[in-house]
Amino acid sequence: MKNIFAIIIVTVFLVGSSFCLSSISESKLPQKLAAYLSSKPEYSKTKSEMAVFHSANTPVVGVATHRAANEFAPENTLAAMQIALDLQVDYIEMDVRQTKDGKSVILHDGNLNRTTNGKGPLKELNFDETRVLSAGSWFDPFFVSEKIPTLEEACKLLNEHNENSIHKTYFYVDCKDINVEVLIDTLNKYKLLDGSVFYVNEQQIGQIHAIAPNTRMLPGLHGPKDLDRMIDNYHPYALDVNWEDISKELIDKAHSKGVKIFSDGFGKDQKVESYAKAIRAGIDVISTNKVSVIYEAASIINNFSKVETFDEGTNNRYNFGKVISDGSNFGKVLRKKIPSENSKGIFLSLSFRRTKRRRIYGVKTSLNHNWAINCFIFLQVFLQSFHQPFGMIRCQNDS
Repeated sequence: MKNIFAIIIVTVFLVGSSFCLSSISESKLPQKLAAYLSSKPEYSKTKSEMAVFHSANTPVVGVATHRAANEFAPENTLAAMQIALDLQVDYIEMDVRQTKDGKSVILHDGNLNRTTNGKGPLKELNFDETRVLSAGSWFDPFFVSEKIPTLEEACKLLNEHNENSIHKTYFYVDCKDINVEVLIDTLNKYKLLDGSVFYVNEQQIGQIHAIAPNTRMLPGLHGPKDLDRMIDNYHPYALDVNWEDISKELIDKAHSKGVKIFSDGFGKDQKVESYAKAIRAGIDVISTNKVSVIYEAASIINNFSKVETFDEGTNNRYNFGKVISDGSNFGKVLRKKIPSENSKGIFLSLSFRRTKRRRIYGVKTSLNHNWAINCFIFLQVFLQSFHQPFGMIRCQNDS
């Protein structure tokens, strides 16, 4: 009787939550961009992983995408920012520079050659001249229409996202060549100033604090021996630490003084083992070129499961799911295969045993992917309130 009652409750909540949560986590990508990404299995995998990552009550580390989601779109473009927002990252790192006529735009290099079809220094062109350049054709012909974004365009994009999403994303602003007043006023206009961080040199700290004293400063740390000086002199929100200098001792000392630690995990440091070590040491935010590496590292810490899933028609497998349990004892990784020909539409099944462990199986296809994620995340949270697992629940959305 208890099992039947529990199944009825969960089923009712499952149906209701799928409609409520879909408006929260459903992808808001432009239709053409979503269609482009649908042909990229790695993106579907990464999005599923990040949904699981954020379903944890306390994600073990903050996520910053370096130059936006540059793995899937040209760096520092609006398309790359839209993808980063779809992945629900905490920060989008962007580089702010000025054109010859003083327009604030987003571009990493001072020179146009690498990431546009233009040539020469950005500072030698007026804004209107930059507008005829493509900032995406070098990455993929699909992105030929991408322009060098203005600071205003980038801030408007994030503001619209934050106004309509539970998960808020802010900027990690690399102040390359800035007009301080314009930068502060624009972020403030779009309600991004309080939550964003500013990667600055020591001279820029004073310039920015003169206008906005409560701005979150993120200066670079030149080595562990410089920690006390930087904190005592500048009272930063956080410090950007070289990856090789990360240690539990340094992080604990910074935390004891109320300062967070950020670091860039690029190149040879962009490895699961390296990220996991930094997470265990207590790092607050990792800036990465590949978000899935953070998920894999967090999996080691939080025991996320790797449940095999299938993409209808291609049999591609993706990670989707997490083992949950009472307290801090998590279940072991469990795999279950369900042939793609039997998984039309969305299939989500849950199986529980009368032990402390609760095991979740998930199978998705290319159809209504977000619906499955919504159901899955809701059930994870809801079922943690039950001390005794029960029965089997199966939910299918055929189309």
